[in-house]
Amino acid sequence: DTAPRLVTWGREGYLLACREVLYDEVLRHVRMKLQPGVRVYSNVSWSVWLACRREVHQLPARVDYTSGVPNADYASQFEEICGEVLRGAAVVVYDVSYADPLVVTPRLDELKSSGLRCVKEFDSARFQILGAAQK
Repeated sequence: DTAPRLVTWGREGYLLACREVLYDEVLRHVRMKLQPGVRVYSNVSWSVWLACRREVHQLPARVDYTSGVPNADYASQFEEICGEVLRGAAVVVYDVSYADPLVVTPRLDELKSSGLRCVKEFDSARFQILGAAQK
């Protein structure tokens, strides 16, 4: 099945760089409407960068992907990012379908329990923009 698969990947892209990601409504909003000074964090920073062409920071990891060594600064990094988002200086673009087998970045429920809220509702089943709760 290699040849047909390569044709599909060539036509539509592959996984995090596929047409579904590149033309996602949430990512289009980030690319076209989000103010340039607002920092963007994501659990799939490389994919969001590719679709949005703006600086995107990876959410902190509980452990180093390559060595497996725990990140001693994870809690403070997580808290700092949530504070930045709650102040309106940043947003989190979260890929809910990204299946990280190690779950090393914050989960969506952890982000929401820290006070972050979905700031835009779109038809996208894949991405959510999380920011400060509206007052």
